Amino acid sequence: MTKLKKISILIPAFLFIYSKSFSAGVLLWEINSNTTKVYLLGSIHVAEKSIYPLDERITKAYQASDFLVVEANVNNADPNLIKSKAYLPKGVTLDSVLKKENYEQLKKKFKEFMIPSVIYKTLKPWMAVMMITQLEMQKSGYDFSIGIDKHFLDITPPNKVMELESIEQQLSLLDNLGNGDQDEFVKFSLNDMENSKKQVDSMFFAWKNGDEKMLEDITLKDSGNKDNEKIMEAMLYNRNVNMVKKIEELLLTNKTYFVVVGAGHLLGDRGIVNKMKILNKYKIEKK
Repeated sequence: MTKLKKISILIPAFLFIYSKSFSAGVLLWEINSNTTKVYLLGSIHVAEKSIYPLDERITKAYQASDFLVVEANVNNADPNLIKSKAYLPKGVTLDSVLKKENYEQLKKKFKEFMIPSVIYKTLKPWMAVMMITQLEMQKSGYDFSIGIDKHFLDITPPNKVMELESIEQQLSLLDNLGNGDQDEFVKFSLNDMENSKKQVDSMFFAWKNGDEKMLEDITLKDSGNKDNEKIMEAMLYNRNVNMVKKIEELLLTNKTYFVVVGAGHLLGDRGIVNKMKILNKYKIEKK
């Protein structure tokens, strides 16, 4: 798998979020310290309407918690910050930074969704690709506005919400996607869009069925490939280290926390769950 293919898979994965009323397992762990507990829920950032109501194991964990902790609070996103990260400099347009054939391919895709050029002509290439990916996900029945993290953010008082990262950190991460070869990034992402949608469907299926192993195989496939090493370090592993530090800080308090992070962060040898286990400091139970 090439570096660009890994990026094209990670974009929908970054957008995706899953859950369901399941009879199988849930990606939910309870971590206990001497003073408190943290509930850790694996997710992705879009969902289907059919997932609600959520499994009672999830809702009970949320109700038993004092604070909701998410990767980044999208409800507090600063429009000026988004503009500074997602839009090209003043006077620069998308068609001027891409080869004609790649811009025309983007333009064709936006036309399929009846999006006028005034909406996308000043977007950075990565943001244009992400917008199309979101539209494709919505077309397939997945919706960001009903994702698990968004769901809990919408029902939680603002003063009870905490972050492991920030919107600025995540935008900066995305802003680096395809750096150095934006044309090849756009071309490959659009050509591989159908495979990306199938990838998301497979991830959703695995999560709905509580198949942790299958989900791990899909999410972390080829993570040891040298072409993918930098991408995986930036998108997952470096962030996992920082998230573990934040979770450990929570475990020093006497409050209870409901932590929602992308499922990919929890899985594998370098995932948050395993990192917490090898510290040998906490009682960890899969719900």
